[in-house]
Amino acid sequence: MKAAELREAITVLRKRLADGKDFSHAHEGEDFATVLAAAEAWADSKRYFLDRDNSAHWYLVDESKRAEWEAWTNLDEDDERSWEAPDFARRLNTAPGFVTFTDPKGGE
Repeated sequence: MKAAELREAITVLRKRLADGKDFSHAHEGEDFATVLAAAEAWADSKRYFLDRDNSAHWYLVDESKRAEWEAWTNLDEDDERSWEAPDFARRLNTAPGFVTFTDPKGGE
């Protein structure tokens, strides 16, 4: 299921919940509002990757911007556009070993 489809399903489920519909089919012991909140968080989550620029600075980059990032890192160092990192890239002022994650995934 794509994030947009999940958001649409969440909207429908929120309306049903507000209308007092029965959710007895939910897994036993799960509070539906908690499950819904987790689904919303997942739908809004982004994937990121770590990479270095041509000066060996580390960045955290939105996965959806990978092609733009790679185009930027391939610019010639004399090209003025290469002098400032793109706004979507977050420079890390530490080594990658000190960066922490929640729910990391690899190769998916």
